[in-house]
Amino acid sequence: MLLFLTGMITVNGALAEQADQKSEYLADLKKQMQQEKTQPGETIQGEVSTSPVEQNKTVETKTGGDEPVIRVLLMDSGYNSYFHPELVLVCNGKETVYTPETVKAEGGSVTVPECGEGIRITSIRRQNGNPVYEGSLHIMAKEEGIVAVNELPLESYLRAVVPSEMPSGYEKEALKAQAVCARTYAWIHMQEHGLEEYGADVDDSVNYQVYQNIPPQESTTEAVQETNGQILCQNGEPVETYYFSTSAGVTSADEIWGADAAASYLKSVPCEFDSEEPWSRWQVEIPWQNLEDRVEKETGQPESLIGISITEKQESGAVTGLSAITETGTLDLEDEYSIREFLSPAGCVITEKDGTVINGYYTQEEIKEVVKYAADRFITIVPEIEMPGHELAAICAYPELSCTGEQVASPRLLWGVEDIVLCAGKEETFRFLEDVIAEVVPLFPGEYFHIGGDECPKIYWENCPLCQKRIKEEGLKGDRNHSPEARLQSYFIQQKKKVLEKYGKKIIGWDEI
Repeated sequence: MLLFLTGMITVNGALAEQADQKSEYLADLKKQMQQEKTQPGETIQGEVSTSPVEQNKTVETKTGGDEPVIRVLLMDSGYNSYFHPELVLVCNGKETVYTPETVKAEGGSVTVPECGEGIRITSIRRQNGNPVYEGSLHIMAKEEGIVAVNELPLESYLRAVVPSEMPSGYEKEALKAQAVCARTYAWIHMQEHGLEEYGADVDDSVNYQVYQNIPPQESTTEAVQETNGQILCQNGEPVETYYFSTSAGVTSADEIWGADAAASYLKSVPCEFDSEEPWSRWQVEIPWQNLEDRVEKETGQPESLIGISITEKQESGAVTGLSAITETGTLDLEDEYSIREFLSPAGCVITEKDGTVINGYYTQEEIKEVVKYAADRFITIVPEIEMPGHELAAICAYPELSCTGEQVASPRLLWGVEDIVLCAGKEETFRFLEDVIAEVVPLFPGEYFHIGGDECPKIYWENCPLCQKRIKEEGLKGDRNHSPEARLQSYFIQQKKKVLEKYGKKIIGWDEI
């Protein structure tokens, strides 16, 4: 049995809807606000109103003025936790390692002041490698691990938010709209102190706004500078404005992000902005078994899925409530991410509006065509086979490759890091990867082969008899900065390096190798 879907799943965030619509809105807002009486401590700046900042901590900037400070809670590399087992900082060329024990020895907290070219945290990895943070870093020891909060001027924060939320190649006016909306969103959360238990206002993930996943870019920095201090207001109060990547013909109000009712300033309207794009409409058939597997993942037991019912829609038609009906009960999905994950078309054939078929993989002949096309333009394509982490798809197909050998319901459907990784104690794991390498190497004639090597949680290795046996047999010992399991990860990578060297390849990978 198949479930047939048509349409487009939208993506949320804290941006404007479309640049052209936002320009019209700002013009109307400017006219409205100029007619209103300015509140004490409030000024009118072009299209927007700026709110008073007395209740916020401020810092003197390099230009000599005071600027509000935002406190950003930094998540781990996989955006899975606020707690870090350790933090490795590089400041002015000097590396410092902080563990819960060393921080407790300093009284439970340490503040690293702003330094030189910024504070690089090598124990955290983002899209562009290890992030570098402006401002200071406040480190606290908690029972669960270390918490790190970056304190910096609001405008500096925005310079690292805008490129992480919107591609820097977008039109200038769109980037400026993004900067205004991002500033407004940040300002609202600076007043709410929603993460006060950690001494923060926001975190650096999609829970709030993505920060420092991509470092500041020239175009996005200009957008922030040209809108300096500007936020969106209605009747003198800041308003939250959201964005999505595609509309499927109708824009969404803020109900899709959990609001009880649509805000008066954010209306659902017809939108033809992306109507000519192939991905504005698409179709996919999802096997019924996939959905039953996802129900089992949520409930923890095998379920026979009887049907799916839409329980709630918002004014744009976007689904905000879905029920999966089984023989024993009902699984209710009541937020955007849960619905998106449940109906994910991962692994299925998607047909776009113009008939283009996306099947999720390349044949060897297709890969050869892509490699040749690039080579003719003096570009070398480097393959990446991630190991030993980020292997859930392989483990789903071959569960014996994990430490437990247990069947996994499905590959990860949203980006992140899984605790389940390849077992480093089983010989079949190494044979499997050798077979994969043997298949892939002939397709890519370049000298480099990327093996990933990062974001590999060691939880299963720590409790796996075969992994512990290999650690003992290979004499892998931990030290102050590295556990025996971390040494096992290095051993794993070295074994694959030897395999690739037989093919004349040089390995490259992320910082953890």
